[in-house]
Amino acid sequence: MNLKIFRLAPVLLVFPLALAGCGVPKSASNAASDSPDQAPAPATLSNAVIATPLVVMARQVRAADSATAAAALSNRLIHVNDQRQIQVYIHVKALGADLQQTLGEAGATDILVSKPLGLYQAWVTPDALARIAALKAVTRITPPSYGFTRPTTH
Repeated sequence: MNLKIFRLAPVLLVFPLALAGCGVPKSASNAASDSPDQAPAPATLSNAVIATPLVVMARQVRAADSATAAAALSNRLIHVNDQRQIQVYIHVKALGADLQQTLGEAGATDILVSKPLGLYQAWVTPDALARIAALKAVTRITPPSYGFTRPTTH
């Protein structure tokens, strides 16, 4: 008998998790607030604003034995640095200096603004990710879209 064993790539395991978060309505914690930027609900990773693959990675980063081990969790879709920070896109209702300052106060670092896309790119710890997701002005937090090159066949 000729048996072949195939090893599945980790990306194949993350893809179904990403689909699980698609189409989920926003949580009540992001629905309304007296403050334009803050929601009253406590910060938690169980927030529909955060893309499922980021929730999975944030939990893995929290559980990592060291910052080096956390950085080693990086993959093609989600990058983690040696400070246990995850690179994210923060989609918002409207860009502004006040909101950018609020993001920084919530724990976002190296914040870059993309006016054409209407989002911020930043590095966040798992705890900061939960705090930022609780902000009323934040509509979605996703992994960045990284460019990939394709080899030419000339």
